[in-house]
Amino acid sequence: MKKQILAGLVVLFSVLLLGGFFILYSTNSVTTKLESLMLLQQAEHLSTTLTHEIQVSQATLQLVIEGALIVNKTDLFNDISVIDSEIARCIGCHQTDPHFLALADLGKDYLTSLNHTHTLYDNPARMAEASELTFAKGEKLFNTLNWLTESASAHLTRRTMEANDKIGQSRQVIATLVIVGPIGLLLATILFLRRVNLSVAALVAAARQLGRGNLDFRINQPLKNEFLEVATAFNSMAIAISDEKKNSAAVQRLYQALFESAKDAILIMSTEPTNPGKVISANKAAIDLFGYTFEELKDMCCGELCAENADNSCRERINRILGGEWVERISERRRKDGSIFKAEVSAGPMVIDNVNYMLTFTRDITEREQAKQELLRANQMSVVGQMAVGLAHEIKNPLAGIKATIEVLISDLNLEDDDRELMLRLISEIDRMERLLKNLLRYARPPQPHPEVTNINRLLEYTLRNVEVTSATTTTDKIHFTKEFSTQPLQIEIDPEQLQQVLLNLYLNAVEAIKGPGRITTRSRLSQDGSRILIDISDTGAGMSEAVRKNLFKPFFTTKSKGTGLGLAICLRLIEQHKGSILVNSQPGKGSTFTIVLPTHPKD
Repeated sequence: MKKQILAGLVVLFSVLLLGGFFILYSTNSVTTKLESLMLLQQAEHLSTTLTHEIQVSQATLQLVIEGALIVNKTDLFNDISVIDSEIARCIGCHQTDPHFLALADLGKDYLTSLNHTHTLYDNPARMAEASELTFAKGEKLFNTLNWLTESASAHLTRRTMEANDKIGQSRQVIATLVIVGPIGLLLATILFLRRVNLSVAALVAAARQLGRGNLDFRINQPLKNEFLEVATAFNSMAIAISDEKKNSAAVQRLYQALFESAKDAILIMSTEPTNPGKVISANKAAIDLFGYTFEELKDMCCGELCAENADNSCRERINRILGGEWVERISERRRKDGSIFKAEVSAGPMVIDNVNYMLTFTRDITEREQAKQELLRANQMSVVGQMAVGLAHEIKNPLAGIKATIEVLISDLNLEDDDRELMLRLISEIDRMERLLKNLLRYARPPQPHPEVTNINRLLEYTLRNVEVTSATTTTDKIHFTKEFSTQPLQIEIDPEQLQQVLLNLYLNAVEAIKGPGRITTRSRLSQDGSRILIDISDTGAGMSEAVRKNLFKPFFTTKSKGTGLGLAICLRLIEQHKGSILVNSQPGKGSTFTIVLPTHPKD
C-alpha cells in the first residue's frame, strides 16, 4: 500500500508537472505567435505606409512629368526621407529575407533616382525625363511592395488562424486538465479509499470475531500489500491464540481432573481480611466428605466445618499461612448431618493471578484411627489370650480340686442346714468362676468358624422359637415377638452355630431389657446394592445412654449385677470373624436396636 501511495503521488506529481510544463509551453507558444502577429501587423502597417508614401511620390512624379506641377524641393526631400526611413525599418526586421533585400535594392535605386531628379530641379526638361525614369522604377518598387504586402497579409491571416487554433487547443487542454484532472483524482481517491475501507472493514470484522472468542475465524478475503501482511499476521495470531487456548484448556482439564479425582478433600479458601477462610472452590471428595452441596460450601467459612467454634484459631492459622507456612494438624470436623470425625488437615498458601488463597487438604482418618484401635485391641487380646491360658491352667485345676473336696464334705459330713447351704453356695460360685474362665478363653481365642450355606430367615425362625419358650418360663409379663423377614431368599455362607449364639445373646439381652409387657421385632433384609445382609433386633426396653452405648462392646463392661461383661464382646468377635459388624441405635426410654451386618461374600 505504501508503494501504491508513493506511485500514485509520483504519477500525480508527474501529471501536474507535465500539465504545468504544457501550460507554460502553450502560453509561451501563444505569446510568441501573438508577438509574431503583432510584428506582422506592424509590418503590414509599415508596408501600407510605405505604399502610401510611394503612391504620393509617384503621383507627384506623374504631375511633374505632365508639367502640371512644379515640385517643391522641400516636399521632395521630405518624401525621399520618409520612404528611406520606412524601407530601413522593413530591412531592419527582414535582414535575411531575399524578397525584402530585393525590395531594399529597388528602394535604394528608386531613392537614388529621386535624388537625381531632385538635382535637376533647375532644368525642367531633364527633370521630366528623370522623373519618367524614376516613375518607372517607382512602379516596379510599388508592384514589388504590393506583392510583399499581399503575401504578408496572407501570411498574417494564416498565422492568425494558426494562433487561434493553438489558443483553442491550449484552452481545450487546460480545460481538460482543470476538469478531467480533479475528476480523475477524485475517482482515484474514491477507488483508493474503497480498497482501504474494504481492507480495514475485513480486519475490524476479524478483530470483532476474535474479541467474541471465535478463534477459528480466519481472514479469507483477497487483500493486497500491507493489508495482506496484516491479515496474514492476524491469522497467525489467531492460530497461535487458538493453540495456546487449547493447550491451556488441556492443562486446565488435567488440573481439574486431578482436582476432582483426588481422594482427599480439597478446599480453596479466601484470605481477605473481611472474610477470611471463606470457601471459594471444593472438589468432589470435599462434597462427599462433608455432605454439603457445592453451593452450600461456597457460602461457608472454614470455622463452620470444625467440630467447635474456632474463629480465633482459624484467623491465627490464616496469618501463619499468609506468612508462607504450611500448617498440618489433626482435628475434628463436622459433617452436614452433625456427625463428628477425626481428620488430618494440611493447609498452605496458594497464589493465583497475584491473589493469595489458602489451599487445604482434609483426609478422614476415622478408619486409620479405627485400625489403630483394632491393632491396639488385637495386642490387648493377645495379652488377654495369654493371660486367659495361664489363668485357665493355674486356676481351673485348683478350682476343680476345691469343688471336689467340698462335694465330698457335703456327702460325708452330717452338716446342719446353714452349713450345707453355705457349701452349696461355694460350689455355685466355683461354677460361676469356671464359666467366667470358659468365656474368657472363648473371647480371647474364639473357635474358628466352620462356614456353610445357611438360610438366614430359617435360622432366625428356629432361634426365635427357643427364645419364645425361654422367655415364657423366665418372665411373668407377656412379650410379643414380631417377625418382618425379607421375601428374598437370604442365603449366606456362615457358621450357623456361632451366628445362633450371637442371636441368642442379643435376644436374651432384649428380654432382660424389657420391664413389663413389651415387643421384640426382628427384621431381615438385603441392602440395595445386594452386598450385605442386615438383621435388626429391636426391643421396647429402657434403652441406653450415650456413655453406655460407647462402652457396650468393651470386655468386662456390664450394667448387670451378675454379668461378666463378655457376652456382647464375644458376639462382636464372632461377627468380625465373618467380616461383619454390629451397630447399635439406642436412646433412654425409647428402646434399642441392634443391627448385624454380614457381607454376602465374606471374601470381599
